[in-house]
Amino acid sequence: MIDIVKTKTCGIKECKVTLTDNGGIKREFILRAFRSGDEDGIIQCVREEHGDTYFKRFFYDSKALCEKAAGDEYIFFVAACHEETSDPKGIKDKIAGIEILRIFDKNGDDYIEPASQIIRKAYRGMGLSGALADYTFKVAKDLRPEALLSHVAMYHSHTQRVCEKNGMEPVAFEIGSFLTKALKNSYHLQDVSKYSAGTLCLPVEKRDAGNVYLPLELRDYCGMIYEALDVKFCLADSSPVFDEEELPERSVFEISYDNDINRYVTINTLLCGKNLYDEVSKITEEHIRGDANPDSFVYLLILDIDTPAFPKRYEAFKSMGFFFGGLFPLCGTHERAFLYKVGDLELRMETYCVTDKFDKVREWIMKYYKARTRGQI
Repeated sequence: MIDIVKTKTCGIKECKVTLTDNGGIKREFILRAFRSGDEDGIIQCVREEHGDTYFKRFFYDSKALCEKAAGDEYIFFVAACHEETSDPKGIKDKIAGIEILRIFDKNGDDYIEPASQIIRKAYRGMGLSGALADYTFKVAKDLRPEALLSHVAMYHSHTQRVCEKNGMEPVAFEIGSFLTKALKNSYHLQDVSKYSAGTLCLPVEKRDAGNVYLPLELRDYCGMIYEALDVKFCLADSSPVFDEEELPERSVFEISYDNDINRYVTINTLLCGKNLYDEVSKITEEHIRGDANPDSFVYLLILDIDTPAFPKRYEAFKSMGFFFGGLFPLCGTHERAFLYKVGDLELRMETYCVTDKFDKVREWIMKYYKARTRGQI
């Protein structure tokens, strides 16, 4: 179980690293947790890479940023270097890079997400990204969550490689999570309407996924993923009949809407009731009725797969236009899967920049995506 209060109370040890830049000059960096006074340097770091377009809006407000840093959901980290400045106080820390850890410990979740790593352009090419990731991953693992989970960009493969170097394995795609016209960064963007993120996982405390109940067309993929994660699992017999009448009347969801920036709706199913299909239909139809361009919306549905009910639910949601987008494994009480509804959105996943490991996952997910209109893999 993650103990964020203890971590912040006891403090996080800083780490000094010496790296060599492209000119052969050695530079010393201090990797450490956020301190009061870092906020302006963090904002400058974000603005340099993303302008005013970054979707985590608290990165543009020093007060909001400090409040997040003081709370129990995030731990902020910086890579700082000492530089002579015109500041009256003389030498001060300059923020060369940032990263955060986001804590998920509610509703059965027990995982940490390393995220939002940004290295300033002047400090790239010397291994600072990898050094900062090594440092934050160690902090995250010392908190003893069930797992680490990261969502990484698909318009470059650098972060994918850094995560894989730290033991993470690709498990899924976060389909269509970024509206391309809302992105501004230093990377080349393809002519696609929406970009996906890639999802990687690293088991920490949870080493046994238990029984998972899967339809035939998902068994090979999920077996491949669990084997890559090097954890115990059992592809259980999916033939038992599940009595829907035993379910409670109403389903319970945790729903997040990103309507303004990325046009993305996440439907996290906390409890399946008899009205499951009607409620999910209602959520998706709200946008179709109320938006001039509904096909730019993507709907992510998260469902438990450690129940005999999943194969039947999977077929039902396939008939509603959803397709399988990968596993959400080892991150809490239940084993889960990502299902997506994208309408007529053309993903063009073949244009993504991916590592060899992610390429294998992409091949599988593209099959499910393309088969969504045919009804079979």
